[in-house]
Amino acid sequence: MLDITTYPLTMPQEAAWLSSVILLVVLVAVPLVWWQTRGRSGAAAALAVTIMAAVAVLIFYLIVIAPRLTNVAVGDGLLQVNTPPYARLEISGQEILAAYLADWQEIAALAPALRTGGAAIADYRTGNFQLRNGAEAVIMATGSRVLVLRLAERFVLLAPDDFDAFLEEFAQRVVSLQPAPLAELAATVLVEPPGMPPIARIVFLASGLLIILFGYLIRFKKMLFLLSGYDERKVKDKDALAYFVGNFVMLSGFAMLVVQFFALRGIIVFSVAMIPLSIYAIYKMNKL
Repeated sequence: MLDITTYPLTMPQEAAWLSSVILLVVLVAVPLVWWQTRGRSGAAAALAVTIMAAVAVLIFYLIVIAPRLTNVAVGDGLLQVNTPPYARLEISGQEILAAYLADWQEIAALAPALRTGGAAIADYRTGNFQLRNGAEAVIMATGSRVLVLRLAERFVLLAPDDFDAFLEEFAQRVVSLQPAPLAELAATVLVEPPGMPPIARIVFLASGLLIILFGYLIRFKKMLFLLSGYDERKVKDKDALAYFVGNFVMLSGFAMLVVQFFALRGIIVFSVAMIPLSIYAIYKMNKL
């Protein structure tokens, strides 16, 4: 039986609070939609409840279950890095070309530039990123002071809980630590971060929550005056219009919350997908 020590990474309080707010909104919305549609037949009602339930399960996994499974395990000549659902690595000591301590606030080349498939909430980062030096990296850290492992194809940046004990055991059982190659890193050509700045991500999250609120007011409170260009005289069925538009708006808001857990490409996919969905929504509303 392998002698392995596991070091978890606990989500900091600020990130946990933000995640809890998102989860609470979703968990409240799902039974609310079910309650309002429980007596209604048809595919639209079933689809709305099914999609929202699936979104709730996905968000619950990403912000509750996955962080509890995030860890790095140290064995004799072996390192296992788990950042579900984004990355899982098993690294032998022979694969490590260099291992050293660094702070990416002091060494810009090692700072994350783009989230390519991971989670980034406040100082908490797990999953796949691109660094300012242009290299791909798997990060599992809170804060900027990390153990840097340079492999043939990527970097691995680690800072689990009980960081000092982890470093000591890593140096004893895997490979010894080396001085950081400051001259080499300083000479690296830096890549400008192509992703959204933190304030933009906060705005994106806030917008998603606001859109969900508008959808709720339209769907359940029948506040159709919130719709631009709404003319009561041209509407055949107010309840059907409120039901369809409210569900569509709320689902759009939930989608905006979900893409925050993925890379910039997820936001692009969301934006492209909204084009045909919006066209369908406009067509549908004209029939009501």
